[in-house]
Amino acid sequence: MSTDMQDATRAEPTFFVGTYWKQALFLGVLSLCLNLVGNGKVGLWDRDEPRYAGAVREMKQSGDYIVPQFNALPRYHKPILVYWLMSVGTWVGGDNPFGARLASSIFTVGTVFVVWWFGRKLLGSSWGFLAALIYAVSPIVIAEAKLATTDAALSLFVVGAMACLWSFRCSPSRKAAFGFWILLALSVLQKGPIGPALIFVSAAASFALTPSLERWSWIRGLEWKWGLGLFFLLTVPWYLAVGILTDWDYYRFALGDQVIRRATQGMETHGGFPGYYIVFSLATFFPWSAFVPAAILAAWKNRKASDDLVFLLGWAIGPLIFLEIVKTKLIHYYLPAFPALAILTAWFFQQAADSDLLTIRRRPLGKLATALLGGVGISAGTGLLAALAVIPSEMHASVVVVALATIVGTLVAIYRLHHGRNHEALVGMVGSTALMMALVAGWALPAAEPFRLSRLTGERLAELARKHSAKPVVVTYQEPGIIYALGRPAPTLRNPKLAFEWLQENDALIAPMFPNQVETYAKDERFVVEVVDRLEGFNINKGLPHDLRFTKIRLEPKLAAARIIEKATRRR
Repeated sequence: MSTDMQDATRAEPTFFVGTYWKQALFLGVLSLCLNLVGNGKVGLWDRDEPRYAGAVREMKQSGDYIVPQFNALPRYHKPILVYWLMSVGTWVGGDNPFGARLASSIFTVGTVFVVWWFGRKLLGSSWGFLAALIYAVSPIVIAEAKLATTDAALSLFVVGAMACLWSFRCSPSRKAAFGFWILLALSVLQKGPIGPALIFVSAAASFALTPSLERWSWIRGLEWKWGLGLFFLLTVPWYLAVGILTDWDYYRFALGDQVIRRATQGMETHGGFPGYYIVFSLATFFPWSAFVPAAILAAWKNRKASDDLVFLLGWAIGPLIFLEIVKTKLIHYYLPAFPALAILTAWFFQQAADSDLLTIRRRPLGKLATALLGGVGISAGTGLLAALAVIPSEMHASVVVVALATIVGTLVAIYRLHHGRNHEALVGMVGSTALMMALVAGWALPAAEPFRLSRLTGERLAELARKHSAKPVVVTYQEPGIIYALGRPAPTLRNPKLAFEWLQENDALIAPMFPNQVETYAKDERFVVEVVDRLEGFNINKGLPHDLRFTKIRLEPKLAAARIIEKATRRR
């Protein structure tokens, strides 16, 4: 157990005390329930989830487990491990949203246990348990656990590697080194160089805080020779195979588009302003984000007395600086650093146990924390209530309950903190945050499902394609969720010229179109256009109403006759 962050004289919060196995069971059940609730009732979210899940489906259908494809086209956006892990999830949970998300949910539980282990080593049993609870109920963590994407598993690999580094620093062992190199290799198979980059910048930031080569001499003993050999043994086979099978196109796209372009420009409207991650962390790590500035400042003041604090500060600050420099910004890029924030927050409350640090009347840091808590919590709750003006009425009840739970939980926590009842405030914040996230996942999001237009469009398109014996295609409305719900690849026709070419081989096409696109095709004399169905609704993804016309397109009769004659001639 680490000695420089613990003080045996501090009072343990008795309501967090429990046997090792009781804590493990509670954390496992709580995290698993929060991560899984509602997953089968909510369709995949555009644009990333359907792409990953669709690629897994096509991988199973084709038997090609080396080069992933989506909509019958190569998908080079990420390495292969995410697809392998999701294929196991769909084998266990079914080819559906629940199965597609199962791997992310399970890996997030794994990360919770790593945070718990790490917290116990640094802070002791009770406060380590609190660190794991903070992480487990955080909105950003639960949200990523419910997404069929790369980030939940990547977080486990990076956090596990950081835990191995810390363990090796405290007590060098082959077991810790072995774990580090394996987890580093898995992170590279999951999301390319971002895993090693986050670990490197965390270590670099920690070194910058203690620039003493002697204090970092342990890094030389990290079994570099056989460790690098193990790393390359695990990663090179797939990276070599995909390069050969794609004539190295994978690397031209993966490095040029996914690495260089993301670093130098905001891709897919995912740019961001300076301080993006700080601002969005306030909402996505609520309510604990209110205490992070105070925890960081307190840890900074005590950094010279504790190498553990330096390690955690580097882990929190290094990725933040690095990701702020990268032009493409998304809050989940910072996910592997949230465990450091969770442990620092628990440490901050541990300090408060004796010093009454959080009492507003006595400490500036307490005033800062409670001001942020009230500002973010009440703003979030009132923002949800304001959204009632634009969201469908079917969602109102769930949104009102979530908003009230957020506001009431915030006010109760502030009241308890103001009166120095810190332990009660902790229990209340853990409980209210877990309740809020359960309500969102189990009620609010399922209530929005009838307005998830891409899923409804794909299912309707599949039905109409069978009914009218027409080939399903997509034109203007091209969300990946359509392809996933359709259940098979569909060509993307970006202009009438492509539609004309496809009609040389197909009697009819059917596509969901916006009214202006229907008019464009209707004015083209080469086509006979017939609207066979209509779908109106509120696109919850875009926050806009949509009016889609399912349109059957055929060749003009003379052109169709000429096509038949030409095909007959070719057969003869």
